[in-house]
Amino acid sequence: MERDIVHIEEILGRKPVALALAALLAALYLIHAGTSSIWDSNEAFYVETPREMMEHGTHLVPTFNYQPRLNKPPLAYWLVIVAYRLGGVSVWSQRLVIAAFALATLLVVWQLAFRLTMSRSVAWAAAAITALTPRIFVMGRRSVIDMVLLFCVTAAVFYLHAYLEARRPGDLIWMGVCLGLGFMDKGPVAVALPLIIAAAYLVWRREWPHVPWGAVALAVVAFALIVLPWYVGLARTLSVDTIYRLLVVENFGRFTVEDFGPQRGPFYYLPIFLADFAPWSLLFVAGVVVWRRHWPELDERDKSRLVLLLIWFAVPILFFSLSKNKQEYYILPSYPAAAIALAWLGHRLAGAAKPPAWVPWVLRGVFLLGLGVVLLSYVVGRQILDRHLLLTITLPVMAGLMVLGWIWSGDRRWRVALALPLAGVYVSCLFLVYEVVPALEKFRQVPQLAAMINERARPDDYVAYFDTALPSLCYYTRRPILELFYDGEIHNFFQRRQTIYCLMRKDKLAVLEQAGIPHRVLAERPFLSIRARSLGDMIPGMYANPLCLVTNQPPEAASAIPVLP
Repeated sequence: MERDIVHIEEILGRKPVALALAALLAALYLIHAGTSSIWDSNEAFYVETPREMMEHGTHLVPTFNYQPRLNKPPLAYWLVIVAYRLGGVSVWSQRLVIAAFALATLLVVWQLAFRLTMSRSVAWAAAAITALTPRIFVMGRRSVIDMVLLFCVTAAVFYLHAYLEARRPGDLIWMGVCLGLGFMDKGPVAVALPLIIAAAYLVWRREWPHVPWGAVALAVVAFALIVLPWYVGLARTLSVDTIYRLLVVENFGRFTVEDFGPQRGPFYYLPIFLADFAPWSLLFVAGVVVWRRHWPELDERDKSRLVLLLIWFAVPILFFSLSKNKQEYYILPSYPAAAIALAWLGHRLAGAAKPPAWVPWVLRGVFLLGLGVVLLSYVVGRQILDRHLLLTITLPVMAGLMVLGWIWSGDRRWRVALALPLAGVYVSCLFLVYEVVPALEKFRQVPQLAAMINERARPDDYVAYFDTALPSLCYYTRRPILELFYDGEIHNFFQRRQTIYCLMRKDKLAVLEQAGIPHRVLAERPFLSIRARSLGDMIPGMYANPLCLVTNQPPEAASAIPVLP
């Protein structure tokens, strides 16, 4: 068995094999990266804000909807501006930045896993698990700020480990650079997480008294050189109070006040981890138990490295569990640590003469979950996809992998079964980006409705959305947007003599009808809405409460634009 492992390591060390594996992982984040329209969540802000900054010729004060936007530092905006200048203003250019940082994170994970274990198979498995983690996979195609943060935190941990291994002061300086870039991306949280990880790890190793404060001072200088210029410039341009609101209200406020988001309990992240790290979360939980049982058998070097991974994994979850405001993607930095620990465990298991008794049962649980995903994919795919050829090919392949994994988990081929979850999840993710992402566009009609507004609206007309957050409308119309959320607001604007074009869900028309306010529906389009309880019958729901383009204009001779079939 040891000879087989050495042979695998030799194969993975060949440049063509490494390039092929890297290309396979990169494909997950690059295929159809520019096909889908803007996701109306955080992505709209990181597409439109850099465009407005370029339009205004200012890179100091970010603006969105032609108003200052100072809830986050500007690094993510600056990166997108660079991409816009190189490739033109487009959603594709912005997503290329996201993909670049997602792939850079995978590279750092690979390097760190290799340094921890000196195994290429562990390094590639860790990078693959990270890439195929559902939450990272989704955010790596739509959220530049979170990918930059993930890269900075992961790189900071990498340089922390590098320093502790080689005692090179330069590694701490590079750690300071990572903290500075993270701070300029998302604020104090990008510094808090790595420093808490470092402090906890140094205390565990009893090295706190031996911290090289001279190198730390140089790291602080590197951090300050990155962070201070923008904050000083902002204070001189606006005011010191602006800095206070950015650092204290926006950051510490989110940690201590629930007004920034829904109220969630202290154990909110336990089910989030199980879902967002699935199917690896099932293996990871079992793996932690195994590591605990075999702890006495590990040498001191392996114990130290494993503790680093476990501290790294635990800190973001514990940190944000204490926060009043909780979002599911906040614990994103935990997943690379879990991926490396899980890949390392798989490598140790593969080197055993026979599997522990729990391995077949845990693997079968993963494969059973995979079969459930195959069934769900069939139900959803039959509704969304216009062409079913790839669906009928991909799902049997996935089902076959799951069945083989179930069978092989209990016989001498159990080592092969360890790798099959990676293959199954990869096929499903590749199918998702190649076939499903483009198919969803017919239910995401903001760009088309924005084009209708651009054809009709005069420069002094109002453009708005009501009770449904659609910030991408600002990008697609290239004009300020009214954000209306209260009945009185929409009553006011629809009763003015000035023309208004407003996007709202069909059920919200009742707000105008009950008030007796004249209005006209110019267009109706299906609205993408995916809810777990309605997965078996999604399409009727998207048409039952469509997105409407409504105006207060009097009826014209031309008929209203018809609903798309």
